[in-house]
Amino acid sequence: MKSNLKTFTLIFSFIGLTFLPITMLIQHNRLVTIQGILSEVNKSSNRIPYYRLNLNGYKSTFQNKGNGLLSLLKPAIVYDRKPVFFKILKDDLLFVNTYEKTTYIGFNGKHTLIDLYYCITKPSLFIQIFLVICGFTLVVLNLICHYRYKQKIFARLMFAALLFSFLLMLL
Repeated sequence: MKSNLKTFTLIFSFIGLTFLPITMLIQHNRLVTIQGILSEVNKSSNRIPYYRLNLNGYKSTFQNKGNGLLSLLKPAIVYDRKPVFFKILKDDLLFVNTYEKTTYIGFNGKHTLIDLYYCITKPSLFIQIFLVICGFTLVVLNLICHYRYKQKIFARLMFAALLFSFLLMLL
């Protein structure tokens, strides 16, 4: 029983703490570049705004609704007639020449990691709540193993999972 809990906690901790970076790496490899000239830029009226873009030659509206605290690090998008480029997921190529809204990632090649983070963690409230619950489950499992087995690895994993959960809630 003891080794089962210890093994389960270590495996679950490894999977839980590497889920986000591995998913970001997979999504990064599935990105396709879109180039064009801006025809319209609309700014939302949120506290932390997001932008909707239209490009000449494309019917789709490109937007990125990741508007958490990390979005404050990104500069405002200014409407000008210069060529721009950004990336979209390979699955969204079907929607580019329709009137659907498509998520853009990394406007002019900048802040790709921030946009990928929000693309993974913020598509719905259910995913956010699920990830936070998984993070707190990691904290509890590592806390139990730390007090049962008196090993420092579980204390370090517990603090890493606690940091992971708070970052998911705050960002």
